[in-house]
Amino acid sequence: MATATHDIKEPLVSIAMCTYNGAAWLPQQLDTLLNQTWQNLEIIICDDASTDHTPALLEEYARKDSRIKVYRNEQNLGYNKNFEKACRLTTGEFIAISDQDDIWELQKIEAMMKGRDPEAVFWYSLSRDFWGDAPVREEEHKPIRYYEGSMPEKLAFDSPIHGHAAMFHRSLLDTAVPFPENVYYDWWLSMVASFFFKDTATTEIYT
Repeated sequence: MATATHDIKEPLVSIAMCTYNGAAWLPQQLDTLLNQTWQNLEIIICDDASTDHTPALLEEYARKDSRIKVYRNEQNLGYNKNFEKACRLTTGEFIAISDQDDIWELQKIEAMMKGRDPEAVFWYSLSRDFWGDAPVREEEHKPIRYYEGSMPEKLAFDSPIHGHAAMFHRSLLDTAVPFPENVYYDWWLSMVASFFFKDTATTEIYT
């Protein structure tokens, strides 16, 4: 695994990943992040005081690819505050969220960047369940627009949002942080985008 040569024409996309005792799943996900067709990436990983060999695994990957930057919490922060920390540490204009036990399609970032509404602050992609390396469902999925517009109440009570499928412009962080402790961080980001940016951008969510 070699350090990639970036295409300077591509905007920098930051991937914010949080880990906790995830050594069993991390290699498959890190490999899909590093092999994205969109190469101008930084991968910010905040480990939440893991007690397995996750930290050693992360450091091994970081030595092989300079796009990975690893931070380790001395005490467990919990996923909301750990994702907040990871997002704050990013430097890219655009931010994607990654769980430790996902497997991404290799064209995920490229497709989301090229297919987004240029005015959108927050947008959402398709995802499907899998078991091990195999998708649970192979049938074709027709995109459904679950939400569009400026009614964050819809997102508060029955949100279709999953962080691993979301991307957003970093300007959203100016309004969205700090993340509250009693609201899922991904729901919170979508609600803030919908409420505060309704006059300048449309939040479009597909699944």
